[in-house]
Amino acid sequence: MKRLIAALLALVTLTLLTACGVKPNDSRVVLKLDGEKVYYDYYRYVFMNSKRDMDGGDASYWTRHPEAEAALRESVMEVLLHYRAVQRLAEKYDVRLTKAQKQAIKDDLAAAKAATSGGEAAYLASLEEAYMSEYALLYIRELTELWSQLYDYVTDEMNGIIACSDEVLDADIPKNFRRIRYVYIAKDAEHPEATAAIAEEVSEKAADGADFNGLIEEYGEDPDMDRLLADGYYYTLGAIDEDVQKAVELLAEGEIAPVIEVSYGYYVVQRLGLDDAYVNKNYESFRAQYCARIFNEMLKTEAEAVKITYEELFEELTVASMS
Repeated sequence: MKRLIAALLALVTLTLLTACGVKPNDSRVVLKLDGEKVYYDYYRYVFMNSKRDMDGGDASYWTRHPEAEAALRESVMEVLLHYRAVQRLAEKYDVRLTKAQKQAIKDDLAAAKAATSGGEAAYLASLEEAYMSEYALLYIRELTELWSQLYDYVTDEMNGIIACSDEVLDADIPKNFRRIRYVYIAKDAEHPEATAAIAEEVSEKAADGADFNGLIEEYGEDPDMDRLLADGYYYTLGAIDEDVQKAVELLAEGEIAPVIEVSYGYYVVQRLGLDDAYVNKNYESFRAQYCARIFNEMLKTEAEAVKITYEELFEELTVASMS
């Protein structure tokens, strides 16, 4: 359920350090987080990838939805604050990368660059396709490793930070886990009305009692749902698109929500009851999801404490000026 999972862009932060020896392509400061400078090219990376996630490459999206730019800015700040929170929490628990680990990352990136067909120019072009610079890529790799070590540390029961015993999990699963099945229909950027009409057709057929699994097989465009057809999709609260989660919370078991529109497509969702046999069989997967949710709640608390200082440049950076 890749498109439904609420993923905040691949690990990135704009509080980047120049100690790595690679400088930003554009060192203009957009804002500061806890006093750390956020440079233009890193802000652009987050901004443009968030933009692409919202509009799916359809430039006309912003003309049709002028109100969406505010949501885009909010999404960008959510990413920046979330991963500044990773740093804050790592500092709190004294989790850090060693010099050897940092050097290994640099060596790995250097090897990838050397192995790129077409040489350095092709390598840099591939980065630009993702609105990225070498500086951003290096720090993303470092932050990814820091995030991994931090997660391992706080979820290790020996450290007593996140309690995830069987007793805790047994009480949490009925309250905070859900099971659904859904038909996902991707938006056609050139003909959005057509895909909306298909979603409405699916919704009407479901309301009329059509076999839901049959609708998934006939109309669904999410291979994850195809794979999970027999069991349904299980998730913990906060792990899916907010609009979809809100719709599911209004449903009783067996009920089907009206068509849910998200920026990239449409969902027709049915809520199902939890299956005890499935939960028992996949118990450790539920434990991992629980730990991830608590970890993200910890990061959210840290993110709320980040001090933000906006520079004049921040207000000048819009969809129009950065496209």
